[in-house]
Amino acid sequence: HSAELLFNGSDFNHDGIFSRDELEQEFKKYDADGDGRVSRHEYTTYVTTTTPELHDFAHALYDDYDVTGDHHLDHVDYDQYYAKLDADVDGSVTRAEFVDYWVKLFQATEHLHGHGHHG
Repeated sequence: HSAELLFNGSDFNHDGIFSRDELEQEFKKYDADGDGRVSRHEYTTYVTTTTPELHDFAHALYDDYDVTGDHHLDHVDYDQYYAKLDADVDGSVTRAEFVDYWVKLFQATEHLHGHGHHG
């Protein structure tokens, strides 16, 4: 259920596909200083300001997003992260691919957020 809600909130044009542009649009809100990169501090501050209990989960998510492991999220991470979501490697992420990825991620990190029953 949580993964479905996340998809609905991320598919800005509601066409049933989570596009690469929508991914970048999603991350812009975390870029507090507007430099085009999202630091761990910017991301976790954004998440924990509204939901303090997700502090540890926010760090785990950041680690998942930071594909290059350089502690900054930028277009290289977005490209590689999008490729992780695109299970059939056809260049687009369907609702099913998105939900499947997030359900697995929620299950793997259940101890950090306690919402495994929603996946």
